[in-house]
Amino acid sequence: MGHTEVELDSDHYWSIPNDKLYSVYEDPSDFTVGQLSEDLENVRAFVWVSTLLRFIGSKIAA
Repeated sequence: MGHTEVELDSDHYWSIPNDKLYSVYEDPSDFTVGQLSEDLENVRAFVWVSTLLRFIGSKIAA
């Protein structure tokens, strides 16, 4: 689509607990706050974990 970057012009967001997320006929309650910048750091960490898992998988499958 031609985009290489997206500006995070907002950081905090409302998060609905999983047990309430799909109960669309009830008003959600017990909101928590999430943070996009923290989520981004978690994704970066996951990339490194995936590299380690790939290595481990190649050793186990061999």
